[in-house]
Amino acid sequence: KFAEGFLLTRRNILWFYEHYLRNDEDVNDPRFTPLLEKDLSNLPKTTIVLAGYDPLYDEGLEYSERLKVNGNQVEVLNYSGMIHGFISFSGVIDQADECLDLCASALRRSFGLE
Repeated sequence: KFAEGFLLTRRNILWFYEHYLRNDEDVNDPRFTPLLEKDLSNLPKTTIVLAGYDPLYDEGLEYSERLKVNGNQVEVLNYSGMIHGFISFSGVIDQADECLDLCASALRRSFGLE
């Protein structure tokens, strides 16, 4: 749905695949595609950031739901009006600043610093 015109394009994604994967079989490796992992239980508390105009939005949402169904604590930060990578626009986009603050807070809690 958002494969063109929203910064991260289908062409970009395919370029990353070509440079990240060693071979075609790697697509089936759960380290590349976590949704393929059969057992998603007993994982640490997870924070997932979703951007509404991200071509990877559906995968992120599905992953968060699978983590929850498998008994994990999951915090989903859903930014419906944002594009993939919006967090890198902190200082320019208010939602990026907010998201960065929330992610930093989640990390601090994970390390027992908050």
